[in-house]
This record gives sequence, structure tokens and C-alpha cells, in this order.
Amino acid sequence: MKQDHLHFNYTRFKGAVCLQYDAIFPLEKTSANKFAHFNVKGYLLPLSNAKDAAVQIEFSNYSNTRGMTEESSSLSEEFFEKLTFPKRQ
Repeated sequence: MKQDHLHFNYTRFKGAVCLQYDAIFPLEKTSANKFAHFNVKGYLLPLSNAKDAAVQIEFSNYSNTRGMTEESSSLSEEFFEKLTFPKRQ
């Protein structure tokens, strides 16, 4: 897949410092694929109790819109907000 957009931002997620990213991949529309874009938003969170390890959490969708629509963005925020993690030790 060819990528035409990638953005990284250091932020906090559920109290932990992490890397937030979003990306857009253009797709060729065919009879088997009816979408023009694959849109991704995610977080990369280091594990506090494991050296050199992280958790990747991602929300993605196929769409004819370049980038997340307002509805997709709202769904992804709801998805991320409802996640719970074990307490850090």
C-alpha cells in the first residue's frame, strides 16, 4: 500500500506519554474494491513494566473520503476513550 500522509504527535493517552499517529493510504478503485482510501488513527504506548516493549492500538476504515470523516473521528474517539488498561505498577 502506498502512503500519502503520515503524521506523528507526542501526547498523553490515559495518563501515559505516547505517540499518536494518523495515516492515509490511497487505493485503486476496482470492481473488487469500491473505496478510494484506507484511513488510520492510532496510538503507540510504551509498557511501563517491560523494557523495549509497547502496545499499538489502532482504528482504521476504508472510505471514499481522504482522511477520517467527522463520524469516523467520533467513533474512533469513543473507541479509544472506552479502553481500560491495568493499573501501572
